[in-house]
Amino acid sequence: MNKEVKKLKTTLKKIFFDALKKHDPATLVFNALKNDKLLYDQYKKIEVVSIGKSANGMAQGAAKYLKERITRGLIISNISSTVIPERFSFLLSTHPYPDQKSLTAGQALIDFCKTTDPDSLLLFLISGGTSAMAAVPVDGISIELKSNLTGVLQRGGIGIEELNFVRKSLSKIKGGKLLNYIKSKKIVNLLISDVPGNDISTIGSGLLFPEKTNRKKLISILKNAAYHDDSGIVEEVLFSLPKNLTGAGIVRQELVHKIIDSNDRFLGTVSELGEKRGFDTMVLKEPVTGEVRFVSSKLFMIVETFFGDFSANKEKPTLVIAGGETTVRVNGEGRGGRNCEMAMRFALFIEYKKYVILTAGTDGIDGNSDLAGGIVDGFTMSRSTSPDFVRKLASNDSGEWLLSCGAAVKTGSTGINLADLYLICRY
Repeated sequence: MNKEVKKLKTTLKKIFFDALKKHDPATLVFNALKNDKLLYDQYKKIEVVSIGKSANGMAQGAAKYLKERITRGLIISNISSTVIPERFSFLLSTHPYPDQKSLTAGQALIDFCKTTDPDSLLLFLISGGTSAMAAVPVDGISIELKSNLTGVLQRGGIGIEELNFVRKSLSKIKGGKLLNYIKSKKIVNLLISDVPGNDISTIGSGLLFPEKTNRKKLISILKNAAYHDDSGIVEEVLFSLPKNLTGAGIVRQELVHKIIDSNDRFLGTVSELGEKRGFDTMVLKEPVTGEVRFVSSKLFMIVETFFGDFSANKEKPTLVIAGGETTVRVNGEGRGGRNCEMAMRFALFIEYKKYVILTAGTDGIDGNSDLAGGIVDGFTMSRSTSPDFVRKLASNDSGEWLLSCGAAVKTGSTGINLADLYLICRY
């Protein structure tokens, strides 16, 4: 690896890590409360629910600003914490597939909402991962069956919108149904969005966003999924569906939704950091979505077209920045996820070309691996100690392949969930 490529890779990773620091959930919540202090300062009693991958940090930000005005709080996360704010209780749940911990957390959430004070402000803090961490299935569908269904759908490469529609349809709390249990007259819902487009009804499967149930649409989605399911799980769900699904929630309260962070804001931070490090930056407006095996080639074609007018005499290198959330069809038992596979596919596209590309999940956990993603260049393929590229790709072993090339990116769990980042630089 020549010095120029090594320096570029170090710089791109530094930009990614620095951007993560600037999107600390605790700081985001503290600033959101402070900037809207006229709303919060009128309440002497505030109850707080914080759910998701960023739940610990978000709760800490609320506790720091609201202090003793918080009468009680509930934190639900898949990330344990040694620092729990005063008057908060903590439940450790799971992700990405719901289990008994998710059911316990979901029922605890209902109990919390049922006992809220009508005269208090109820503050919800929701981030990515909420859908799996709090789950109360409709009658006839066990938590085990719902978990197995989630796995089948995700491994089948279903889109996030359809997946969340299924989750909401089979839930007693999602799709705004949680509102039916809340006694508080005023609710503020602060959200950190991990959803391309920032659709409030999709973030956390819309716990506080009423959506009508549509049994025919649900059955249509499940029947389509059944074609790719040899396990019989989808057919079992279809057989077990109750005739009448739980209806949409009803908004009886004064309810305010506010998105305080998102993937597009994260991309803005990355762009600013790139400019400071000497790049000309271009942020792609359209989020990157769809199945990785198709999206990777499409994204690279867009970038190649853009760089078709690239001038070798440019004073600054150009950094293309994109974000989104893709899916992967799982056929094997390998280690890795959508970002590792994206990096692996890019390594093939750019072989012997003058590119450096980073693909990473902001949560630091890609699929079933402990990697955030990968960073590849034109010579990554030649550095691999794993001779069978095609077999590794087919068995979803992208994480191990990146490790064999020294191309893996590892951050550990970040407590941040702002979807995925793609940095593409031609030098």
